[in-house]
Amino acid sequence: MGYLSPRKKTAALACRVLQADLLKPLGFIDITEFGVILYYFKGEIWVLSSCQCTCKTSQMPLNGSTVACQSTTPPSFVSSCGREMCDVPASRYLMKIQKGVIKESSSGRKNKQDERKRREEKRREEKRREEKRREREEKRRREEKRREEKRRREREEREKREEKRREEKREKRRDI
Repeated sequence: MGYLSPRKKTAALACRVLQADLLKPLGFIDITEFGVILYYFKGEIWVLSSCQCTCKTSQMPLNGSTVACQSTTPPSFVSSCGREMCDVPASRYLMKIQKGVIKESSSGRKNKQDERKRREEKRREEKRREEKRREREEKRRREEKRREEKRRREREEREKREEKRREEKREKRRDI
């Protein structure tokens, strides 16, 4: 396939059109050096562009912009779209972030990270509890074993004493 610049690679991944109402819960990746903001959604990367496109699917307004592909997308999308998209400076996107549409998206990504951290913490906590439970169980078994051993020794000693007493009684009888 030959060398693809990072920009072309990124745009190639981003050449899917996403409906505006799906953007709110997404976590976004701000790639300002490319002049685009990409969204990560269901394992795929999507791009938000304020350029107009002749594709009917991308004519969905989002605070005065449309969701569309960016100019370095593969020819397959460009031909279906009718023409190439223009590049949009990052500052235009950053203005949109201030309006709050994308702000919600960034918190969505943070929530995912927080959720992952919570799950990992919960797993660690369960592991610790399981470990403590095993230790308690082990300690209880050792204690039980120790008590059993003690009872056995006491029983043996008692039997020895009994035997000794009986022996002494026999001796006394013999002497009489």
